[in-house]
Amino acid sequence: MSEVRNISTNGTTNKTIDCSGVFNTKEVFPCRDAMLDWARHVAKESGFVLIIFRSDTNTGRDKRKTFVILSCERSGKFRRSNKNALSNRVTSTKKCECPFKLRGTTSKKAGGWTLKIMCGYHNHDLAETLVGHSYAGRLSAEEKSLVGEMTKNMVKPRNILLTLKDRNVHNLSTIRHIYNYRQAYRSSMKGSRTEMQHLLKLLERDKYVYWYRKVDNFDVIKDIFWSHPDSIKLFGTFHTILLIDSTYKTNRYGLSLLEIVGVTSTKLTFSMAFAYVMSERVDNFTWALQKLKGLITNDNDTPQVIVTDRDLGMMKALQMIFPSSTNLLCRFHINKNVKAKCKMVVYPKEKWDLVMDAWDDVVNSSNEDQYVQRLTLFEKVCSNFPIFNDYVRDSWLIPHKEKFVTAWTNKVMHLGNTTTNRVEAAHWRLKMFLQHSRGNMCNCWDAMNNMITLQHTEIKSSFEKSINVVEHRHNNSFYIKLRGFVSRNALSHIAYQYDRVKTIGIDSSICGCTIRTTHGLPCACELARYSTMCQPIPLDTIHSHWKRLNFGDQGKNHEGNVLSLQPYIDALLKRFMEVDNVGKVTILEKLRELAFPDTTSLYPPPEKVKTKVLPFMDSFPIELHPFIEDIIDVKADGNCGYRAVAAQLGMGEESWSLVRQDLIKELQQWKDDYVELFGSVSRVDVMRQSLYVDTHASVDKWMTLPDMGYVIASRYKVVLVTLSSQQSMTFFPLRGSPPLSKSSHRLITIGFVSNCHFVQVILKAEAALPPIALQWSRYCKVESRFWQTPYISRMQQKNKDLLAWWSADMPGIDPNFLCHKLSVCREAKPVAQQKRKTGEERKKAIEAEVSKLMEAGFI
Repeated sequence: MSEVRNISTNGTTNKTIDCSGVFNTKEVFPCRDAMLDWARHVAKESGFVLIIFRSDTNTGRDKRKTFVILSCERSGKFRRSNKNALSNRVTSTKKCECPFKLRGTTSKKAGGWTLKIMCGYHNHDLAETLVGHSYAGRLSAEEKSLVGEMTKNMVKPRNILLTLKDRNVHNLSTIRHIYNYRQAYRSSMKGSRTEMQHLLKLLERDKYVYWYRKVDNFDVIKDIFWSHPDSIKLFGTFHTILLIDSTYKTNRYGLSLLEIVGVTSTKLTFSMAFAYVMSERVDNFTWALQKLKGLITNDNDTPQVIVTDRDLGMMKALQMIFPSSTNLLCRFHINKNVKAKCKMVVYPKEKWDLVMDAWDDVVNSSNEDQYVQRLTLFEKVCSNFPIFNDYVRDSWLIPHKEKFVTAWTNKVMHLGNTTTNRVEAAHWRLKMFLQHSRGNMCNCWDAMNNMITLQHTEIKSSFEKSINVVEHRHNNSFYIKLRGFVSRNALSHIAYQYDRVKTIGIDSSICGCTIRTTHGLPCACELARYSTMCQPIPLDTIHSHWKRLNFGDQGKNHEGNVLSLQPYIDALLKRFMEVDNVGKVTILEKLRELAFPDTTSLYPPPEKVKTKVLPFMDSFPIELHPFIEDIIDVKADGNCGYRAVAAQLGMGEESWSLVRQDLIKELQQWKDDYVELFGSVSRVDVMRQSLYVDTHASVDKWMTLPDMGYVIASRYKVVLVTLSSQQSMTFFPLRGSPPLSKSSHRLITIGFVSNCHFVQVILKAEAALPPIALQWSRYCKVESRFWQTPYISRMQQKNKDLLAWWSADMPGIDPNFLCHKLSVCREAKPVAQQKRKTGEERKKAIEAEVSKLMEAGFI
């Protein structure tokens, strides 16, 4: 029992709690640990924690006893580790100079340890519960073992804590204890190895096949590829189709994860390989696909079909590495893009369903003749929406129809996979194992390895089920040669075709025989013939994909294909003996990483890298790509141009209506100036009318450039940069002096993409700028001419190729190139086209045009 006392010191009364009674004992403890356990248990029951304050054990000196002094955990006072250190961290302490102390000593006379009270009172209140106390909540050895095992098996910390509480109702641990021990457990598993050394050790331990490459001249990982040994066996067995897709937010470095999956005979997904790539470019994809191809030991095992999204880099890499494979594009994502474009440019929205139904009919055309007919109907439906029609034709049908339209996809064996949904589902499952997106590469490998283990268990179970379990609908003589020899999924496909026999019979023109080409299974008309002859379905009518029900190599003969390392060792040894010491060190260094991968000097990327190519980047001149920091999309509702301007001005894109109102006021207030600029009152009136809109804007209400560029720059006193593939310009205000300080200038950038949409563009500091719109220099006020001064050098940077071209041999210039370079704005294009002449006349024309550009501040 503890007793509360009030002690007066220097005129103040301090509350003390006396705990002497509970520690008064004459018990002799057999050992030091027994004494400590008893004292700590009593302290815990009383509401405080005992710690070892000082101890002296086995001194071996005369006249000095072995002892241990125990104190309250709140004894002593806080001591800053560095008194001069200044820190923004909010610190705290539990120390309050509590005087409570016990002394334990050995006694030869008593034959053990005895405990005496040095000071039995506390200067603070005792705790009602010790939950959350760092010492009281420490995990026992048994609990640590359990937490380590559950951490290894990807159990979440909160579930680990609940398990501990369920096993021991007196457990005082908190979630912080679990997190701390998990970190300590991982550190103990990793030891002194670096992250990459530990990763390579794990890959070697589980016999993964892996490759990696480094950033040039640095020991930093660039790309890394790995594959589970059993996944390679599955790939050798089920190589008909692969699905490839990238996913993001899986690691702290921001690397893209390229996941490659296959399909078993039981229609289950298996993860064939993973590759972390620093960038999603042709070079990175080509490298990863080359490593994938290296896993193919038989030329006949090359995938027949590979399904991807429309990633041009991936498509180009596939064409180079797997030229004989058919590349299908994900129909789901294509339809999603087409629907988004439909909602953007088709108006009113009541027409959306009509247009999309016509599109679906085109995509699902069963043969090429039907495709032509449905395409004609689709073009009639879209006759009032030329932008949408052009988008569908130019972006999808002309270049890619063979990769997603049913009339062509039904000619290849895709096993029913015409989308990347299967690999998207694999991404989702992996992220469930990852639990968060801030893990290192070892964490990611752990998650992948655990996921693959469960995948393979499920696949083996499905194989056994296909061999030993018979569905009742298949339990008749018609399937007798197939039961136990082909997967149940194949039998289900066949059963569906058999149900069609009643309406189709043996007429192949009605049957279509699609499943024979897409799945390698007998179609309805084929089954009708077997049924008519009372003959069971022959096993040899089933494609080998469906007859494989194990991980093995299906009896492939590898005799005569024995691999030997000896020739390479002999060659290396000979070379090693011939080179000098420097050469020997180089060879040994290369061999070291092969023989001892866990000693690698590799490091992961030091910071998050940008792997995804910015959206719409290809819509802008290639010479500006290095200067673009980011591209931010806005809602596509016909107001996108004004949304982009509003967002760039800091008003938020939903303030697009305010921007329209401001521009109406600008045109009304300075109408005479704009009539002079644009040449007529009617043109200004048309511009003003285009700014009146309620919600969804029709095509005639869209922002038009360059006209509206002058108005925006003048209204908001900003430098407006507009980028597009056809025409990029810089607009300055038509009136008013610029701020004296360049830091007070405001530059905003918008981009025109896909011939129908505006986006925000963020340029890097001091980025090169496109030329000034030529009308500005002609119609701006005198005081406004100084706006261009701080930006001339940046425009010259953008057009240094024009300067070099001007000083070159003029008669040798391609006239098309000439027209392109001189057509810096809409007003200049007709002039340049008129001056496509040869010899001296062309030279004079070029000099005259460049003089205009210099006067405008373009050069």
